[in-house]
Amino acid sequence: MKIKFFLCGCSQHALGVSRETFSGDKGEVYFDSIEFTIWQQPTNGIYTIREKLRHIWQIIRWGHPYADFVDLDLESALELRDYLTVLIEEEK
Repeated sequence: MKIKFFLCGCSQHALGVSRETFSGDKGEVYFDSIEFTIWQQPTNGIYTIREKLRHIWQIIRWGHPYADFVDLDLESALELRDYLTVLIEEEK
């Protein structure tokens, strides 16, 4: 899985974007989606022991280190692309 990060203007959050493809035993693709993950940093840039333990527990319990995620199917991802294009064009 390849992921690209987009940093927030506050430098405390990041948006990770990746493509997930799941296939069966014979190689047929049965689920293809775009995944957006939200990453966060502590305010002062240093994790306290409590924050570190909470972060470790999240990895153990859920299997991922990020704060939250949104999983879009390809049709919804294309709609998002079109909407972002409209928003960018309005700024020009």
